[in-house]
Amino acid sequence: MIERFSTYDKVLLGGALIMASGTLFPIVKMPIVGSMNYIAGGKGDGIVVLGRAIAIVLAGLYAYRRTAAALGVAALCIMGHTLVGLLAILEKARSAPVPKNNPFSGLGNILINSVGIEWGWLPLIGGALAVIVAGLLSTPIKIAGIASKEPAFQSAAFSTESADAAIAAYIDSQKRSPSTKAAPSPGFGKRSI
Repeated sequence: MIERFSTYDKVLLGGALIMASGTLFPIVKMPIVGSMNYIAGGKGDGIVVLGRAIAIVLAGLYAYRRTAAALGVAALCIMGHTLVGLLAILEKARSAPVPKNNPFSGLGNILINSVGIEWGWLPLIGGALAVIVAGLLSTPIKIAGIASKEPAFQSAAFSTESADAAIAAYIDSQKRSPSTKAAPSPGFGKRSI
């Protein structure tokens, strides 16, 4: 787990929490039913997006920033698919021909025109974009031999030395001369008085 969060980590976690809370905000408004959220009583794609937001938080806490960004892209694709499908259904309903001899055609037009998207899409899409941007900007990208800066979380504990070099350095620091050897113990399990 990360002991000290960078600015990118905070943005990533904040974006995931905003995206998770966006599933509870109204995303579509209907005249008789009222506003509906993305979870829709457990039947909507909001459950998948909420699960991805929780996975993003866990990935962010354990410094898997690129994985969190990939989960953010997947969540954004799910949201985009739902939003485009919803807008297509609304456009199809609004452009459907209305019979002229129907006495309730005016009421039907009013009802169809009152259906629309709500403000809940803003935290959903905004949170996903924040996760993607923070996840991709927080880690260095190496392009065709051009080295970039080391990540901010890298310290001596996470050095880029090979394991063999680290072990050799430890052994060299622990060398003792024959005169400084520890005295032999009196024997296994025997007490000295």
